[in-house]
Amino acid sequence: MSDMHKNKIIFFFGTKAQFIKSYCLLKELNNQGVQIKIINTCQHIETTSNQIKNLSFGFEYKKLSNNLKDIGTVGEMLSWFFKCVLTIFSDKRNKEKAKYCILHGDTASTLLGIIWAKSKGLKIIHLESGWRSGKILKPFPEEIIRQVSEKFSNILVPDGTVQLENLKSLDGKKEILFVENNTLYDAILENVQKIDAINHNLVVTIHRSENLFYSKNLKLLVDYLISLKNQGTFAEIDWYCHEPTYNTLKKKEFISKLLLAKVNVRKLIKYEEFIHEISVAKAVLTDGGGVAKEASLLNVPLVIWREEIDTDHQYIKNIRVYVSNYNTKESNKFFEGVDFNEKRKIKNFESPSKILADLIKNKH
Repeated sequence: MSDMHKNKIIFFFGTKAQFIKSYCLLKELNNQGVQIKIINTCQHIETTSNQIKNLSFGFEYKKLSNNLKDIGTVGEMLSWFFKCVLTIFSDKRNKEKAKYCILHGDTASTLLGIIWAKSKGLKIIHLESGWRSGKILKPFPEEIIRQVSEKFSNILVPDGTVQLENLKSLDGKKEILFVENNTLYDAILENVQKIDAINHNLVVTIHRSENLFYSKNLKLLVDYLISLKNQGTFAEIDWYCHEPTYNTLKKKEFISKLLLAKVNVRKLIKYEEFIHEISVAKAVLTDGGGVAKEASLLNVPLVIWREEIDTDHQYIKNIRVYVSNYNTKESNKFFEGVDFNEKRKIKNFESPSKILADLIKNKH
């Protein structure tokens, strides 16, 4: 393989979170002389297009699909996914001048990345390997995608000691590059230089299927947020909605109910704005792993709106984190008992993106 091929890496992604957790790694690789090619499935095309425009280094860029808006419904997801698969197989004869393809996480775009990279004969580096929920169908389909990704990847990157232990059975079968912390840390550090005065707001994000498509859970959350607002627990409640969340709330006629109760229903904002809102919030309520990591790293009181959570999340042991199990009374007790005035500070770690970039570069 030529030196040019050795010094080029493909980053295959499609969601906002995948980009946020990976762009510092791409920047570090580029600083070390590695050429970057980004392939976007366009799963979150509206959001990711703006993110890509702000990158400060040179890269090649290609879209896998002609999708023009963020995927917002199950029907759109299925149609987009199968169109992408057809595109991959129709283009499989065109080889890529690279050796490695970086994939991230457990999304539909990750699964597409496995298919794409295998069709091109590339070795796969999978970020966030080793995460486990303990139940194959919870969360669905994320848990299945995690294990499929690990099976077909060549190099696994666990981002914690528990994740590393979960990959013990693959020791000797797969190459493992261990980093002690998630690359999300670098994105937080880059966008939050200092934490301003704390406001009295609750930041909310919800996107998991068990909350969107199980009406009982969604109604319970809507009613709970309204009760928190009526109790005056928070000055403002800001619910930042992904497209599927907003569409589901609209379909269920919950938006008008929330607005009448003065619960703010907002569209997504730029990451640097959103992470600032988290850093100064009185508390956060979410079902997302990324937002939960961000709140935990920033020492913001956090309620995880799920029945259970991956046992590998080290931050669930934090006294400022509560897994709700959809119990509103216990969630209220958590809010009543947590010290909102505890000092906020960004935890100090060595850059996981720099560590990982060094490990990957040494393989070229």
